[in-house]
Amino acid sequence: MYYNNDNIEYARMRLANTYVEYHNKLVHIDDIVVGEGGNLYASTSKGETLIKLKELDISSPTLGYVNDNNYSYYITRKPIRRDWRQGIRPQNLVLFFGGQEHQPTHELIKKLVQPINDKYKTFKESLSKVKRGGGSCAFSREFCVKDDGSMWYKERYSVGYVDKDGKPKLHDKYLWLEEALKDATK
Repeated sequence: MYYNNDNIEYARMRLANTYVEYHNKLVHIDDIVVGEGGNLYASTSKGETLIKLKELDISSPTLGYVNDNNYSYYITRKPIRRDWRQGIRPQNLVLFFGGQEHQPTHELIKKLVQPINDKYKTFKESLSKVKRGGGSCAFSREFCVKDDGSMWYKERYSVGYVDKDGKPKLHDKYLWLEEALKDATK
């Protein structure tokens, strides 16, 4: 799309100051520069690293729950019209926590490597963590367990609970999530 230096300004407009995926990591693109042979490169980490644009995955990264200290936060993309940038940034994301919407910080955006790489604690590990330290802990991109024993889906719905045997149970009205919960608790 924009791999030659004829359209560096277009590439800069679309990618500068956004986060994109690169080898299953999230990188912040500071600027677009012309490198060897007229190829365009993404400059990251204040110019310390140069990445060929062809190597970036500029599709929207996988979003979902991120764990940070004793809490889990659900991050999703905002439906913004005329959003011409390729990557993600705080302005085009929304964070759900405690039933309210917030704008995520750069520090939380960097933790989106958890849903990108699907790196979560198991359900049992998450339950143990919240029993010890309180708060909440995600065990998949879509589910988290809270210290009151409730189980949440995408931070919008309390869809279930942890029974006395420590097993996840869905409320009757959310049985349609049974397969997704089964996959999340494997």
